Formats: sequence, structure tokens, C-alpha cells
Amino acid sequence: MFLRIIAPESRVGGRPYSPKVESYEFNIGYAVGLIVGEGSFTGDQTTPCLSVKLHEDDPDPLLFLRQLFGGRVYGPYRYGIRRCWLYLLRGSQLQLAIPVLYRYLPPSRKRRQFLDWAAEYVLFDGTETLLV
Repeated sequence: MFLRIIAPESRVGGRPYSPKVESYEFNIGYAVGLIVGEGSFTGDQTTPCLSVKLHEDDPDPLLFLRQLFGGRVYGPYRYGIRRCWLYLLRGSQLQLAIPVLYRYLPPSRKRRQFLDWAAEYVLFDGTETLLV
């Protein structure tokens, strides 16, 4: 099980984050919804990465992802008039999340992107067996 509770004194933007933890199923469903709606399967030439970017006013969903899967929240960043926080999941923490994403991502464009991304980074063998 991935669920981890971060310390209540954890802060982003100078305010404490105190998550309300529901059930494991709820948490996975909420996380997958965030990823389907706002996520991007990306990476550099050798390292895969899951990124989720949200407006500066609402970092809490990214902190929720960090609580559930690990990873890091960066920001706030400013791009002209846009202001945002960035969640990145890489390395061993991403490897632990891949089976969850494979199992729970619904049939959608985002699932097809995930499968293409996983194939690009050789995260599956030829039989769709996870290599992580």
C-alpha cells in the first residue's frame, strides 16, 4: 500500500497542509482523476517522469499526490501571467506507482499516452508485463 501521511507541519506557500484521509480506494480514484485531467507522462532521453501542474492558488491536490506516491512539489513558478505549482514523480517512487497507474487508469486518451510512454521507456516487456 502506498498511502503515507505527511506531517501536519508540512507547508507549501506558507500554509500548513492537513489532509483528510479517506479510504485507499478513494485516494487512488482521486489521484487517477488528477492525473487523467492534469497529468503528463514525460521525461528526458533516459528518465521517465510523471508531472502534474496546477494553478498557484491550489497546491493541495499536488500535496495529496506527494502524500500518496511520494515525489516532489516545486514552485510556485511564474510564466508571464501564469502562476503554477509543479508535481514531479521520478525514479524508484515512480516505479512503485506504475503498477497502480496501469491497473487504475481508465480507458481514455490518457491511458493510451501512459502505455505509449511506458513502451518508450521500456517499462513493459512484449507481453505487457511490467518490468518494474
